Amino acid sequence: MYYTLIVKPGLKTRRRVTLLKKRISNEYGYIGTLSNKGVHITLAYLKDYRHLDMDKVYNVCKNIKAFNIGFDGLDYFQREKNGRIFYIVYLKVIYPYEFRRLHDLINNALKDNVINSSEFVPHLSIARKNIHDDELNKILEKYKNFKLDYEEKIDHILIGRRSSMEKRWNFKRVYFNDKF
Repeated sequence: MYYTLIVKPGLKTRRRVTLLKKRISNEYGYIGTLSNKGVHITLAYLKDYRHLDMDKVYNVCKNIKAFNIGFDGLDYFQREKNGRIFYIVYLKVIYPYEFRRLHDLINNALKDNVINSSEFVPHLSIARKNIHDDELNKILEKYKNFKLDYEEKIDHILIGRRSSMEKRWNFKRVYFNDKF
């Protein structure tokens, strides 16, 4: 079973980011797929486990207050998979202490289930692509001033689950300060 913990921004942000992704895709070709998760911010990278202790996630969420996040400018990081280097271009997330606290508490609660927690960069992926450095620099230069001039209130996370046989994620919404 595969699990994911994500934060999904509001519809206004998802629409603007989707338009940006389409624009970049039209200019630079296929930019990678993000499955049915859609526009999201990954909260923690989880291992392939048969069981995720949902109570631990619920307990963390009970102790978190809703918070606002913003978005400002593009950046990137590099990953390697099967010997190939690819870039992830992302919209930078301006996040408060409460977001970092949520991430840290989730990672502490799920210690053995978390992958690369020390490398966590809150981000909203725009493109995943194996491209030449020049093309990457063109994208970053052209869209360096892209920003969203508002903040979003975050009051819940989504727990995604799917088996290796399924293509689509199934999500459960978990609100902060909720009674379970």
